[in-house]
Amino acid sequence: MAQVQAQTQTQTTSTEQSDANTNTPKLSNLSTDGKAWFIHPVAMMDYFKIINRERSWAESPFASLLGKVESNNDYSAYNQTKPKLKAFFNTNLTSMTIEELINKQTKREIFAAGRFQIIPQTLKAAVAYLKLDLSLKYNKETQDILFEEYLIKIKRKNIIKYLEHDGDIEDAIYDWAKEFASAGVRKSKMISGGRIAAFEGSSYYQGDGLNSAHILPDEMVKVLRESKNGNWK
Repeated sequence: MAQVQAQTQTQTTSTEQSDANTNTPKLSNLSTDGKAWFIHPVAMMDYFKIINRERSWAESPFASLLGKVESNNDYSAYNQTKPKLKAFFNTNLTSMTIEELINKQTKREIFAAGRFQIIPQTLKAAVAYLKLDLSLKYNKETQDILFEEYLIKIKRKNIIKYLEHDGDIEDAIYDWAKEFASAGVRKSKMISGGRIAAFEGSSYYQGDGLNSAHILPDEMVKVLRESKNGNWK
């Protein structure tokens, strides 16, 4: 999330100087170069919106529904696709470093990893973009950062545009379905391979032998509306 910071500079005046200049007004809100600092009204609105939302997007109804179908909201979950698709839960994944996980994904010992089932190319791209230390544990904190600061903010921007701004909710659920195969698209929307979704709730990756959708578009709309601006109960 964007953060607005107001920087102020403090002037120090000795008691002697204050006594000697009793007729000089104190400009406590001015910097030493005489310039006043201010926050644009629109930025101020965003600032207070941010500080009023004490919880993270990883705790939202949106993330809860997504995580439920992807991994049963298990941060230690992962799967393998070779020799066949197999899922693992309650593992030691969160004790691994990012570097260890990348190595295992490279060896195809792990494919999608964690609560949000991040696949190899996405993990590498996110780590590079966010400049994350490879020695960081792939724990809840790291996974939440990847989700909030890369997946829904950078890679699938229409999601954060809706959640925090005035983006279109239909664009948001379409981006959701592009990133997470468990989420369905609207009937007649374009899906992978230049195909058209034949039914409501088709996975964007329908027919690839690995993925199928479990969340209907109307469900996605509902939880995004519940989550918008961090106002969920």
